[in-house]
Amino acid sequence: MNKVAKLEFNSDKNVETLKECFAKYFNLNPERKSDFEDFFKHENSKYQGILKSDNTFSIKANELIFSKNNGIDFFFTTVHGKISEENNKTLVKLEAELSRPIMTILLVSTIIYLIIMYFSFSSGIFGVTIFVGIYFYARRKVKDDFEIFKNEILQILNRY
Repeated sequence: MNKVAKLEFNSDKNVETLKECFAKYFNLNPERKSDFEDFFKHENSKYQGILKSDNTFSIKANELIFSKNNGIDFFFTTVHGKISEENNKTLVKLEAELSRPIMTILLVSTIIYLIIMYFSFSSGIFGVTIFVGIYFYARRKVKDDFEIFKNEILQILNRY
């Protein structure tokens, strides 16, 4: 339901170089945890994420930076990826999906709409229409954000 866009590409750089590049440009930190304390850390990068030991990573927008600038860009999106080496080629797989706050809103609103539909059918239909509209808007935003991110990552890898 929430996987929206994918990208796979080969790179001539080795895995360690790509990990270093992603850690530097996308502020990937292996010690970062996705908890409440991280929300208030002041980091001056556009993105932040976690780089795990198995060469997987997740990247999201730095909420503090985006709330100061243009809060809507990359708000709906989380990018997950994996760097692997196959046949002397380095393969990078990226997947964009709806962010955790958006998925929570959509899942909780579904329960609320079912309760509304139980008591009042017409209000429930209106609520479901709004829910479907928000879902498709969020998917479109994720695709747009992923296009921007894809161009950004390819530019960074060409420069690195």
